[in-house]
Amino acid sequence: MVQLLDSATDSVFLHDFDGNFVYVNEAAYKTRGYTKGELMGMNLHDLDVPKYEKLIKPRIKDLMEKGGSIFEAAHFRKDGSQMSVEIHSRIIEYKNKQLVLSYVRDITERKKVENDLISAREQYRTLFEDIGVGIVFISPKMQILDLNDQMKEWFPHIDVSKKPICYQAFNVPPREDICTYCPTYKTLEDGKVHESVTNTPKGDEIINYRIVSSPIMDDVGNVVAAIEMVEDITEGQKAAEKLKQSEEKFRAVAESAIDAIITVDSKGIITFFNHSLLELFGYSTSELIGKSVSILIPKKHKKGHLEGMKRIKSGERRRTGRTTVSDGLKKDGTEFPCEMSISAWKSGVETYFTSIIRDLTERQKVEEALRESEAEYRAISKNSKSAVAVYNAVDNGSNFIFKDFNKAAEKIERIKRKTVIGRKVTDVFPGVVEFGLFEVFKRVWRTGKPEKLPVSIYQDERIWGWRENYVYKLPSGDVVAVYDDLTEIKQYEEELEKNQSRLKSLVRILQYKGESVKEFLDYALDEAIKLTESKLGYIAYYYEDKELFILNTWSRDVMKDCSITPLPTVFKLEETGIWTEPVRQRKPIILNDFQAPNPLKRGYPEGHSTIYKYMTIPVFSGDKIVAVVAVANKDTDYTETDVLQLQLLMDGVWKVVDRRRAEEALKSSEIRLSDAMDIAHLANWELDVDKQVFIFNDKLYSMLGTTVEKEGSYRMPVDYYIMEYVHPDDVQFIKGGITKSSEHNEPFFGNAFEHRIIRRDGVTRYVAIRVKVDQASENGNIRVYGTFQDITERKIVEKKLKESLEEKEMLLKEIHHRVKNNLMVISSLLNLQSQYIKDKEALDIFKESQNRAKSMALIHERLYRSTDLKKIDFGEYIHTLANDLFHTYVTDPSRIKLNMNLENVMVDINTTVPLGLILNELVTNSMKYAFPEGKEGEIDIEFHKQEDNFILIVSDTGVGFPEGLDFRNTGSLGLQLVNNLVSQIDGEITLDNNQGTEFKITFKDVEYK
Repeated sequence: MVQLLDSATDSVFLHDFDGNFVYVNEAAYKTRGYTKGELMGMNLHDLDVPKYEKLIKPRIKDLMEKGGSIFEAAHFRKDGSQMSVEIHSRIIEYKNKQLVLSYVRDITERKKVENDLISAREQYRTLFEDIGVGIVFISPKMQILDLNDQMKEWFPHIDVSKKPICYQAFNVPPREDICTYCPTYKTLEDGKVHESVTNTPKGDEIINYRIVSSPIMDDVGNVVAAIEMVEDITEGQKAAEKLKQSEEKFRAVAESAIDAIITVDSKGIITFFNHSLLELFGYSTSELIGKSVSILIPKKHKKGHLEGMKRIKSGERRRTGRTTVSDGLKKDGTEFPCEMSISAWKSGVETYFTSIIRDLTERQKVEEALRESEAEYRAISKNSKSAVAVYNAVDNGSNFIFKDFNKAAEKIERIKRKTVIGRKVTDVFPGVVEFGLFEVFKRVWRTGKPEKLPVSIYQDERIWGWRENYVYKLPSGDVVAVYDDLTEIKQYEEELEKNQSRLKSLVRILQYKGESVKEFLDYALDEAIKLTESKLGYIAYYYEDKELFILNTWSRDVMKDCSITPLPTVFKLEETGIWTEPVRQRKPIILNDFQAPNPLKRGYPEGHSTIYKYMTIPVFSGDKIVAVVAVANKDTDYTETDVLQLQLLMDGVWKVVDRRRAEEALKSSEIRLSDAMDIAHLANWELDVDKQVFIFNDKLYSMLGTTVEKEGSYRMPVDYYIMEYVHPDDVQFIKGGITKSSEHNEPFFGNAFEHRIIRRDGVTRYVAIRVKVDQASENGNIRVYGTFQDITERKIVEKKLKESLEEKEMLLKEIHHRVKNNLMVISSLLNLQSQYIKDKEALDIFKESQNRAKSMALIHERLYRSTDLKKIDFGEYIHTLANDLFHTYVTDPSRIKLNMNLENVMVDINTTVPLGLILNELVTNSMKYAFPEGKEGEIDIEFHKQEDNFILIVSDTGVGFPEGLDFRNTGSLGLQLVNNLVSQIDGEITLDNNQGTEFKITFKDVEYK
């Protein structure tokens, strides 16, 4: 950028509002004759000439108000000379500071040309106004284009601005057609000078005017207008006198004219010239008067001049009324470019030619400079990042046609140069009138003053965007617009503004000290509504696992228009419409025409607030949707920017919500923990391992019966604690444990231990100490901390429970002992009684009853001897019972073999009693009936646990169970007893008599309460 500015031909200044220079380019210091260091050390006030210096402050003030300005001034050069300048200034942001950037162009030559033009115009106006005759300019349509003061005096009723028709305006009453004597009509037709005398009615008089009409032609010889010289010759003498005065005035004007004026006769002899001609060509009066005009013409043009004069004289060629560019020859032999216009006039029969000659040397220099500037402009325009469009005014500035269109403009407007060149701006950009730029074009073209159209939105059916336009009028008369597309900047500014608003909202939200999450969300919703410029809004929690919405927060304005009572707050996902669609689609939803039909809408109940525009977003915590936030009824459409701002705001809000919820939960947990610790008589402690100092709190001091005021600090040395508070009988235990813990670098006591303390009030209490050790970190430190619990009441209760349990164990053992004794007494009584029974069947019944009593007595004996008063080892029990039955019923052990495969499993007493009776019946049956008449065989007993089931199998290899006999429905008391007892223990019994007899009983150990 700096290289581009340094290479610019115009001066570039960057300065602050006090005129101190920050940067100047090469052209700036070279054109003023300074070095860069000299100019940088100066102030803007040092350059301005006095009459402009006092305007600096007002211009800077105007610049700050408008942002840009264009004005003319004059600067001093180092040598004291002055240069006229045109300055284009604007305010820019440079290194976070506002500065003034000025492009300064040297217009010294241009000002000189302009001043000359102004002077000449004033002189010609004096010539026309004071010439003493009427001057009228007539268009080809016979319209009056202009009148001099004389004509206005004669015809005061004519309004030139309305361009009236001449033959209607000059005649009273107005004529309907062209005057028959009209010389101007003829001049406009044939391009020649015509003269006539009129008889113009004026009231009751007839005024005679002599009219000489001369053509005005363009460069190719076309008549574009006629100029009438009108003389009132009503009084001839008066007219002659006026003519004489007019000639004298003309001579005076000619002598004072800046341009050279020369008159020659038809032979080319000089008859008149003014002083400016002598200065221009370097001759004296005597050297020119009566001489041939050819001495003023370069050799290369003399032949053509002579031939031209001949043709003009003969009427073959018309040169009058035209302006041409040629070359003049000075006395010293130098040639120079000039512009001249020739008029032919007659005096009597002689024809004279008067020419006005203007030196074009300086103008051509200016034009060359302009051409170079134009080329420079085109190069800058081509490579400029700003759009540049050049327009040619048409129809007297009523419209503008594209003349140039650079690449930056093509990119900004998304249209090719070839498609716009030659077209009207209103056709290419139909929104230009509403945009306001069209009126700026017309004003700049009309006044020549540059204007800036502030940043505004241009929009038509094809394109839209923010534009900032600077409009200038070139010396050529073309209008140029330099502009930039500020859409991205404005969008960025809008987004930045929204970001700032969002951050301000978030700051206010974070600073809000609500008592609860509900109050916090109420406040956050108000901020969200303001941020999105909405009227309504709500926040609903969403529970994914239940697909359930709970309306938590809604704006106050909702209830102003809503008449639904009671207001529902719980909604199922499957029952809702558009407002839960963000959950289904997992993305934001925008409806800028909420009233239009939509398949996702299910309507809302009568009495609901009216919604016109609607936007809703899901709120995520991780990958889970935890809430839905919606806003409604913004005046303008919701955009993706609104979505983004609301998402970012709620993302920040929900982090706070999660934290506030966690804080509330933690606070509640701490309260519950504190309450629980109070109930459990718990306190915390920590140990400074290096200093062997405990760190206690008020709760622990309360348990010790002391306070921090009494102890002087929350830090208490270990030795002091042992000496003052540990029960004397536990001192050695505690000291020894601490010593060993230090030696082995780990707690000797393990994770918990108990000891007694003596409080300050002398009361002995039991305490439980729990220890936690965090292993040494890189710095070698370990952390030891834990809890301190008063367990005195628990110890008392435990002691009472232990005593009570011991009493109950003794009682149960005594009961089992007495039950066993009673059963054995019954068994003995049955045995004694059986000695008196002679009937074998009755004897067997007595013996079976005796064995049943023994089987139950055996269980109670084992319970009495066991430490477990509820269960016995049933494998061991089977072994004992089976052997007792074997000795009772088998008289010849060599004939029957007893096999036992037993697993030692503990079984509840409520199962063992019926199970013992079942075993007694099945084993007794095998020993009594399986091996009749001295038959040999084996009896097998199996007991084991398989998964959750116990399995008892009693089998023999004897004669087998009688065919056709249903063991479940039999008259046998023993089998009836077996079936009933199996049912009692919720077991299953099966019989397999393929090889002898096998009973299999499957059951679970029922938990009895």
